[in-house]
Amino acid sequence: MQISQIFGKDYPNNKKSVFKYESDYYYDIELQSMNNNNGWIINIQKKQFQSIFKKNINEVVFKEFLNDAEYYIALNEDRTEVGWMSISYMKWNKTARLWDIDVNEEYRRQGIGKKLIEFGLSKAKEWKCRALVLECQSSNYPAISFYLKNQFNLTGFDLIAYSNQDIEKHEVRLEMSRKLILNNKR
Repeated sequence: MQISQIFGKDYPNNKKSVFKYESDYYYDIELQSMNNNNGWIINIQKKQFQSIFKKNINEVVFKEFLNDAEYYIALNEDRTEVGWMSISYMKWNKTARLWDIDVNEEYRRQGIGKKLIEFGLSKAKEWKCRALVLECQSSNYPAISFYLKNQFNLTGFDLIAYSNQDIEKHEVRLEMSRKLILNNKR
């Protein structure tokens, strides 16, 4: 497999992508305020959907708000595109953000996602970042499981990132990260 950088100028009509997944499970998030402003109780628990949750999002690859992002495609041996990713260096906090990562549905579970993650980690190390961070929806149990297998951890969440009903829709934005070791420091 080969990973090559691509550029928006080479796609005059932008490049289209379809994020598609199905999930049996989700992470339910409950946030409860304690009395007298003494804090919060946060409960995050894996639960099963009543029926399979399906997500299908049509997007463009090159997003205007990602001015500094780098875009890469993964090509298999016969030069077929099998996946892609976008990543950028976040100077303000010395992290790399993996904005998008997707493997074409027919090529999933073949190690391509892992190779894209490894490529993202190598970019983060090249930029001397302290961590590689990403977001994932709490409904995307397959992706969360994949990130956990690749040593990412939950580092935060946003209860209204996509709508004011993210909790009810089971689509809470989860922030996940993997710390990097640089010069024997984490």
